[in-house]
Amino acid sequence: MIAVIRTRVNGKSKKLCDLDLMKFTENQVRQRMYERGIEEDAFFICSITDWNVDRIFSLREVYVLKQAVEELYDGDSTVVAYLLNQGRSIYFIATHYYKFLSKDEVEAMIKVIGQVDSDKLLVTFYKTGSWVNFVSQYLRAGYLLQIEDRYYVDVS
Repeated sequence: MIAVIRTRVNGKSKKLCDLDLMKFTENQVRQRMYERGIEEDAFFICSITDWNVDRIFSLREVYVLKQAVEELYDGDSTVVAYLLNQGRSIYFIATHYYKFLSKDEVEAMIKVIGQVDSDKLLVTFYKTGSWVNFVSQYLRAGYLLQIEDRYYVDVS
């Protein structure tokens, strides 16, 4: 989780450093900023380069993301980075958990629809008109994620 940290002074921003936030606690970063004379409201994170995310974050927000990676996804940032790149909010990421289902689309859909009433399932499939549209409906709704060749389901 390589964050690009910038400082803000008199309306201008300047790159301070790239920092691997997985190696430091939030308090360690705050303390180092304090030691350098940089106030909390004078620095921000403008991107997370290894996740290909260009977005403004506060220090607190990136540590919420770090906590999600560590506690929900056992150190794997794939889902969190994907959700950020899809424009999901920090709140959404913190309140949703996606569980790995399968690398196979059919197997993933069998697991997803296994708990759906068969009448509702048939109506939904009929309305979508094809397998591709049927799967896409779950993907668009955010209930199912397809990241590379892996499928995840929202279990929150």
